[in-house]
Amino acid sequence: MNRFTIENKNKFCRHFLEPLLKLNPKCVLKLEPEKVHAKSSYPDGSLFLEATGSIDTDLKEQKELAFVDISRFIKTLDFVSKDMVSFKLENNHVIYKDTSNGIVTG
Repeated sequence: MNRFTIENKNKFCRHFLEPLLKLNPKCVLKLEPEKVHAKSSYPDGSLFLEATGSIDTDLKEQKELAFVDISRFIKTLDFVSKDMVSFKLENNHVIYKDTSNGIVTG
């Protein structure tokens, strides 16, 4: 099973995703066992940002998530009422299911 869990979504958004968004809405997240790496840059290429954080995963190999607009992912996370969010990776889709509030995204 390819799964990753954000244990504190508000902190993850505020301290990891939003700084990436300030540079450029396009970014790549690389998920590894117990780690997430991010790469982004100014649109003109004058500044690059690489960040690494801890994340709970059961991945056996690296997976990449390429975002055209990371703000959409941040806004999607706002809809989730829980602070701990677990996603499943299938092919090139990120899936979240929570039957307690009827939200299913993919």
